[in-house]
Amino acid sequence: MEKKKIPAIFKEDLQNFLQSVNELDKIEQSERFCLLCSKLISLKNIQLIIPRKGDSYDYVCDSPTCVEEYNHNQ
Repeated sequence: MEKKKIPAIFKEDLQNFLQSVNELDKIEQSERFCLLCSKLISLKNIQLIIPRKGDSYDYVCDSPTCVEEYNHNQ
């Protein structure tokens, strides 16, 4: 069976990662929303960070419904 690498960020590394990709301020200033339900994204409710073309990101909140819907559509 082939093993796949899954990119992951540990909770304790989240702020550093977001700072490194210039997204931390945007999240702290309430400028990011869940891709699926439009709920405001915060450091406490980020479940998925999805890279888009260029240097931008989409986010999925920690709602089980949103996570399931995103995974189902992939």
